[in-house]
Amino acid sequence: MFKKVLIASLAVVIGLAVVANTRVGSHARLWLRGIRSSMAKQVKPETEIRRLRMEVERLEQQDHAYFHKVAEQRIKVRDLEKQLAGDPAKNEKGTRTELLDLQARLKDLRALVADIKGSEKSGERKVSYNGTNFTLAEINDQISRDWERYKPLKGAVASQEAYLAAMKKSLAQNEEKLFNLKKARQEMLTRLQSLENELAELRQAKEGQAALLDDSNYSRVQKDIQDLSKRLEVEREALNLRGVVGKGPVEKADEARARQNQLEKEMEAELGGAPKAATTTTKN
Repeated sequence: MFKKVLIASLAVVIGLAVVANTRVGSHARLWLRGIRSSMAKQVKPETEIRRLRMEVERLEQQDHAYFHKVAEQRIKVRDLEKQLAGDPAKNEKGTRTELLDLQARLKDLRALVADIKGSEKSGERKVSYNGTNFTLAEINDQISRDWERYKPLKGAVASQEAYLAAMKKSLAQNEEKLFNLKKARQEMLTRLQSLENELAELRQAKEGQAALLDDSNYSRVQKDIQDLSKRLEVEREALNLRGVVGKGPVEKADEARARQNQLEKEMEAELGGAPKAATTTTKN
């Protein structure tokens, strides 16, 4: 049973692939497009306006999920900022503050070491730091420990700051996008309202015309005539184009001269003789 299902599934997949990548698939897509276009033309404008209003409302409902995501981004940015800067109200240090404090202590301790280096019995000499006395050996030990903490902490802070900058940039883009989405929805609703007003005016105008005289058949025939005229114009232009393509400038000039001579002959036959030069008089 499983084998039959697998074979049937493979056949469907292969069939879809053949349809999608062959001339059959191309004709199928053209046919579906024609059906959609025909159905769209049959739908009344009033119905289409109601459908589009519903679609705008659906877009607004979808945007609620975007608002939720942006709110999460904002909270995440605030948490990252607290992680870096700390919370003074709770007497909590952030990683950036911890790094700066560690850097300041390293500088102070190294300055103490520089001051007492070279003196006699410097290893036994006591130095005061923050109100407490330490030996030079203890100070050097603290410097070594702080330096080992300083290097990875500096890398962590740099990574956190880069991530925070990227998060802020993404947040700003998403906030701008939310604003633009809301603006787009408002513009669509305004446009739909304008179309609805325009449709009402058209309906009233048609009702008024129908009360006087039903000339819809005339309009249809006139449109068919215009379409036929446009079709013949296109075919005539295509024929002219085929005659022009491939000819050089000398040939084109000869043809233009021949057309002009023929035009002169036709005017001469119709109007009688060559046109007289226009004379102008000047007043003294």
